Amino acid sequence: MKQFIAGSLTGIGIVGLIWAGLVVFVYSTDSGQNAPIAAAQSSKQVQWRYTEAGTVPTEFGEVIHVNGTSGNYTLVFQDTEKVIRLVDLRGGKIPPRAISIKRKY
Repeated sequence: MKQFIAGSLTGIGIVGLIWAGLVVFVYSTDSGQNAPIAAAQSSKQVQWRYTEAGTVPTEFGEVIHVNGTSGNYTLVFQDTEKVIRLVDLRGGKIPPRAISIKRKY
């Protein structure tokens, strides 16, 4: 029984040391929150590339949400009358169509 207790305490001690090491490592590394965005991307001067994807009519309102990954995005617009419009951005181009959603009051 003494060996079991000693083994258990040793195991708990080892797990505690691993957690302590992990906590020290996480707090000692720079999370990048204090660095500017461009400096975090590269040590060199970053040259931003702008791609003209198309235009969206101003009556669509403001962009309230963007969803998607890998160049395929859905832009969500909302105007002053609370009409929501979904515009797809596929392959770097905005097609001339949108899905309009009107809410009943």
